[in-house]
Amino acid sequence: MRAILCVLFRNASLAVGMCSQGQWEKVSKEFFAYRVVLLILGITLISLASFLSKLLAFYYSSAMAVGVILMILMILYQLA
Repeated sequence: MRAILCVLFRNASLAVGMCSQGQWEKVSKEFFAYRVVLLILGITLISLASFLSKLLAFYYSSAMAVGVILMILMILYQLA
């Protein structure tokens, strides 16, 4: 089944899906490999959650990662 997208810019008062026949466009089906990788990574993390919650190194490494990300965001905010 192909997904259909109605591109409607001229008349915003029309309801969704109420386009004329010439304004319908097919949405391209693209396969993104990173979605599959992230799905597998998420399933792995969920299955290992009980094991990871008992590791002290996991707490330290995740806290350091969050801290580094927050520092990078603060530096980027200051530079902007």
